[in-house]
Amino acid sequence: MGYYLNPSSPRYEKLKKSKVFVDKTDIFEILNENLGKEKSFFCLSRPRCFGKSVTAQMICSYYARCQDSSSLFDNLKIASFDDYKKHLNQHDVAFNQMQQWYDGYSFKDVPHIYNPNSVVNAATYKKFISYWTKTETFESLQEYIDMNMEGLRDDIVKLIAGEDVIVDVSTFSNDMVTFHSKDDVLTLLIHLGYLAIKGSTNLGVIVHIPNEEIKLEFKTCVKNNNRYAGVYDLIKNTDVLLNEIWSLNSEAVAKIFDEAHQDHTSILTYNNENSLANVIAISLFLSTTNTYNVVRELPTGKGYADLVYLPKPGVNKPALLIELKFDKSAQTAITQIKEKNYLQFFKDYKGEVLLVGINYSKDTKTHQCIIERAKLD
Repeated sequence: MGYYLNPSSPRYEKLKKSKVFVDKTDIFEILNENLGKEKSFFCLSRPRCFGKSVTAQMICSYYARCQDSSSLFDNLKIASFDDYKKHLNQHDVAFNQMQQWYDGYSFKDVPHIYNPNSVVNAATYKKFISYWTKTETFESLQEYIDMNMEGLRDDIVKLIAGEDVIVDVSTFSNDMVTFHSKDDVLTLLIHLGYLAIKGSTNLGVIVHIPNEEIKLEFKTCVKNNNRYAGVYDLIKNTDVLLNEIWSLNSEAVAKIFDEAHQDHTSILTYNNENSLANVIAISLFLSTTNTYNVVRELPTGKGYADLVYLPKPGVNKPALLIELKFDKSAQTAITQIKEKNYLQFFKDYKGEVLLVGINYSKDTKTHQCIIERAKLD
């Protein structure tokens, strides 16, 4: 059964204490009046730096359950409204999934661009799934990633694992038939919307798979592509791997990675913790599409956690904090999580958190794993 992640109000409390705080709670007169009615949807739209974030924090603080925020609002305009107490902390505040499914594109002055066809379909059919194949068939993607270009396969594997890839777009011939290098192929995938630009360097643009919808298209292509058979063999049994992690079966988890490494050494060339992170991400790729949001190198406490899997709204599963080691020990990974206070990130988190330490031994060519339930204060 799913649950709501109701945000608490510390940030709005800090904003209220600031010297330039402005009481905007009269907005609730309009919001409360329309609650429960047919046309009860509102879009919070203003120019940049005109208080959208502050207003959003205020709305969450007022409506969200699991807290008592009366002390924040008792001396504000809203306290004089007849229905003030009726709606105070009486509603579930859910997170909007539209962004993670269909956003991910941007231009210099436009930070968020959604796939309009998919947004309309999701609102119409009330399902977050891939509507991409209704407008673009995955065969086109499969055709291009199957090309025999040096380094292309490695970059596709990195993208599937959640890594960014640098692409030199300067050599692109601006057509769909002339390809001289992997960069030309990847540039076309940018034009087709399969990849999105995050930024740029002196070497080229930084690209990634933009959202959950396109991630599913890559999964389908990998499944039906002989050149990526090893990758799909890794991800097709990910439900088993994820269930073993949830069950704290560390020996089974280590064994799964041992077998994967023995069977697919061509795609599992370990030389550092980052390459090990790619293998973990690919192995969990399929099973986490509908259950988790993954964050790599997440700033936590006194360092960066290698991989953090946060349950998506409505998913009643534990968060995963994964720390990786190369030629050290799984216990070293767990110790680092605790000593560097990585759990600080979860200080306001209400669910369960599992700590997962994984080490790969170069000499024995085996993995070691330790899984613990975190003790949150």
